[in-house]
Amino acid sequence: MRTIDLDPYAVLANGDPSQLESSSKRQLINRLKDIEDKDPYFRRGDFWRRFSVAGFFTQEVVDEIKPLLAQGGEGHLRQLLLELLTGSPAIAMLTDELRQLVVSPDEDEHIRELASRCLLEAGGYDHFPDLAVLVFEASPASLKTAAKIIETLGSSTFETAYLAAFFRVCAHLYPDHRMRVEERIIGARYFVKRLIASMELETVEWLLDTLAKGFACTCGNESYECDCRNGMSKIIGSMVDRYFELAKPPYDPQRMWQWTRNLNFHGTKGADQSRAVRAFEDDTLRQGIIAHVFGTLSDRDRILEIKARNFGWCSHSGLRFHARDYEFVINLAFETNNTALWSCFFVGHQRYRNLDEKGPDGLRRLMRTQALEKPPFFERME
Repeated sequence: MRTIDLDPYAVLANGDPSQLESSSKRQLINRLKDIEDKDPYFRRGDFWRRFSVAGFFTQEVVDEIKPLLAQGGEGHLRQLLLELLTGSPAIAMLTDELRQLVVSPDEDEHIRELASRCLLEAGGYDHFPDLAVLVFEASPASLKTAAKIIETLGSSTFETAYLAAFFRVCAHLYPDHRMRVEERIIGARYFVKRLIASMELETVEWLLDTLAKGFACTCGNESYECDCRNGMSKIIGSMVDRYFELAKPPYDPQRMWQWTRNLNFHGTKGADQSRAVRAFEDDTLRQGIIAHVFGTLSDRDRILEIKARNFGWCSHSGLRFHARDYEFVINLAFETNNTALWSCFFVGHQRYRNLDEKGPDGLRRLMRTQALEKPPFFERME
C-alpha cells in the first residue's frame, strides 16, 4: 500500500497489478487520479510502454474507472486507462462509456481512436449506429475513426453503395490547392489511402465504376484553377493505384479512360510514386487509350480541348503523352484519313530550339511524307 502511495505509475508499469487485492486496485486508480490532478501529463514520453494487467479490471475496478472515462480533460489518465483496457474482457462492462467517447465530437482524436479500438474487440458489438454518427459528423477525426472501423471489420462487411457514400464524404476533407501549403498536419488524410489499401479487387473495381460515373467539374474554372474535383480525384487516383496493385494484365483501355478521364490534380507523380503511372508506361495500354479517345473525333476544336484538358498538366500523370505517342496518333490519323486529328498534332518549324537541338526532325519528316502521299493532308499543313 505504501508503494502505491509513493509511485502508483511505477507499480502499474513495472509490476503485475492484477495480483493486487481489490482495495489496493482501487487505491492504485485513486492515486493515479491524484497524480493527474497535480501533473496532467505525468506519463511524459512514456507512451511506448506495454503493461501486464490481465485480470486487473474486476467489477470493482470497472466501477471506479467509469466516472474517470466520462470525465473530460486533456490529462494522460484516460488515455492510459483505454490502453490498459485494450484486449480486456472488461470492455463488455464499459460499452456505453466507450461508445460515448467514440461519438463525442468534443473528445480528443486519440481518445476516440482508443475507445473505438476497445469496442472493436468487444464481441457482438453493433458498430453501425456509431458509424452513422461519425460519418454524419464528417470531421477529420470522426472519419478517421470510421475508416478504422470499416478497415477492421473488412470492406466485405459493407454494401458497396455504403462505401461509395463514405468516400464521397471523405472527398470534402481535401483543401483547395492554395491551402495545401498551409497545412500543418502531414498525412492528415492518410487513413483514406490505408482503407483503400485494405480492399479487395472486386470492391475496388465496383467503387471505381461508381465514383467515376458522372464525375466532372462543377465549378467551371480552368483545370489549373479547379478545386471542386480535388478530393475525389485523390481518392479515385488511389483506387486506380490499388487496382493495378491487384489486377493482372491485359487491362481494358476503355475502362482505364472512364476511371481517369476527369481526374484533376495540382501536382505530378512519377512511376516510382504511383502504380498506375507505372502501368501506363506500357505503350499498348496508353496508346490503346489514345486510340479510343481520338480515333473517332473529327472536330478540331473538340480534339484540341480534350488534348489540353484530359492529357495536359492537370490530368492523371499516366495519361501524359510520351514522345512516341505523337508518332502513334499521327499514323492513326493518316491510316483513318482523319485530317482534323492529323492537323492537331502537326509539327511546325522549331525556330527557337537551342543550337545543340537543331537538326532534322523525324516526326516533321514523317508528316511531310504523309502529306505528299495524300493531298487532303497536304492542305492541312500549316
